[in-house]
Amino acid sequence: MEAAIASASTSRAAPRRIVFGSLNGLRFILAIWIAWFHVGHMFDDAGMGSIALLRMGAARVDIFFVLSGFVLTHVYWNRSKVSFSYVDFLVARLARIYPLYLFALALVACYIFAGSLVGKSPENPYPLSDLIASLFFLQSFGVTETNAWNFPAWAVSAEIGGYLLFPVFLAIANLLKRMPWVMLAVGIFSIIAAELFSRHYFNLPLNTAVTDWGALRGAIMIFCGVCARVAYSGFTRGREGAIIATMFGILIAGASAINEWGLPLIGLGASFMIMGLARLDHMHEPTGLSHPVMQRLGDYSYAVFLLHAPIYTLTVEILSMAGITFHPTLLTSFLMVVMVTIIAVPVTNVVEKPARKYIRRGWENLRHQQLRHAGL
Repeated sequence: MEAAIASASTSRAAPRRIVFGSLNGLRFILAIWIAWFHVGHMFDDAGMGSIALLRMGAARVDIFFVLSGFVLTHVYWNRSKVSFSYVDFLVARLARIYPLYLFALALVACYIFAGSLVGKSPENPYPLSDLIASLFFLQSFGVTETNAWNFPAWAVSAEIGGYLLFPVFLAIANLLKRMPWVMLAVGIFSIIAAELFSRHYFNLPLNTAVTDWGALRGAIMIFCGVCARVAYSGFTRGREGAIIATMFGILIAGASAINEWGLPLIGLGASFMIMGLARLDHMHEPTGLSHPVMQRLGDYSYAVFLLHAPIYTLTVEILSMAGITFHPTLLTSFLMVVMVTIIAVPVTNVVEKPARKYIRRGWENLRHQQLRHAGL
């Protein structure tokens, strides 16, 4: 899941790196917010899990989707001098998301296997068929019985829905590139249409779609991010305008999350927040999120997102074996998030980055052409 260092390079031109530092910092904030929310959600849903500020973390994944669509469009949009290769795009995305995704699934499988060795069965079922489906990113396409195998990873599966439709999204972007604000309106109305479709055919509010076609949710919010990037090309306001757009976006997205006003307003708020932050970065205005420390933490956000649930489960089990009962509080849950962030550092550097480079290098050697890199 994902977003914000964007760079483009090909074998026919010298690499040119375009950085949206604030978006990378935002990515980390979203990841730890989700991770913090899940402590209460997993171990004290009626207590700490009901705190409104933390429950807003459930909506942060939708901002992730918008962020992903924005940055991917920034990298792959056809205004680039290099034509879009869908196969190269998919290989680059798989190189980015699959190694750590597979590592997290293996961690859950090891937990189940270790428990069976000592005669301890998990409280929830872990169907083998769901594991196989998860290996192919299918858990958000309505084909699994449960969401047990690393449940936050449904969002990665949902992103696949956006990847499958990404060429269509880019075609629409090219069609409406001279009408950037119309494009943003199309994005918001598309969310409304998807919401109506989900309620009519699945009897399900779109913001609650996870295993029941969460892929639709992911795809439409990624499309909103695509639309936001097109709108950004027409967003030429100065510093004050960028700050107003950012604050307006935060207000709309935050109020929508707290009051459960639905995905259209979250998409609108996320779009303005991201456009505002990107414009501030373009003008080299400091935002706090663009600080070097936040940049480094942003690099670890994907590992934080994918690993926090398995690590929480393992930690609570180990504490239980030692005769210690875990009581979720603001302090203990914060310490859990800190622990996950610390673990994410070596996992990112030892597992994620080397595997990504290996896959990309192998494909580049085969194609004799460099892949563009989105850093999501």
